[in-house]
Amino acid sequence: LKRVKSSKTGTTNFESEISYSFGIHFAAIHTITSAVLILCATKKKQMFLLN
Repeated sequence: LKRVKSSKTGTTNFESEISYSFGIHFAAIHTITSAVLILCATKKKQMFLLN
């Protein structure tokens, strides 16, 4: 693994790869959480409509 210094940010290639994958990971967690919240909200709404 070759670590090349980036002239723009000053961080190594390895560090930028970590932050990039962390960003994707964070986005995935955010998407999953949003989906779960929406599903729970719709289920509660259906319970309100049935009662």
